[in-house]
Amino acid sequence: MDQKPLQPKEILEEILNIIQFKDDKEKFMDQFFKNIKLQALLDLANTLPQDKKNGFKSQIASKSDEEKASALVSLFPKDDIDKAVEKSTKEIFSAYISEIESTLSSQQRDEITKYLKQYVPASS
Repeated sequence: MDQKPLQPKEILEEILNIIQFKDDKEKFMDQFFKNIKLQALLDLANTLPQDKKNGFKSQIASKSDEEKASALVSLFPKDDIDKAVEKSTKEIFSAYISEIESTLSSQQRDEITKYLKQYVPASS
């Protein structure tokens, strides 16, 4: 089977359907992806030299979260941000699956496994 390109929103929505998520899916997905972006930016911020971190912290201390994120984005090349978001997406998806795994029926677990296999390259 060919590996499908990752479509995180589509994947999360299907997982929520499989587990019969009862709350507001759109609200949950919005927060889920905000958390991914925030984690990616925090990971990038941790790569800054200490003097830049200190200067950045004092520069953004009184700013809103969105302004902080925007200021942080301006410090890194788009490629670095894209890689950080991809890494964060994989880590947070994995953590979420681990978190809900004990609440799943065997049928739900099998459906999720089967669904996710199309996004994972086959082992050689």
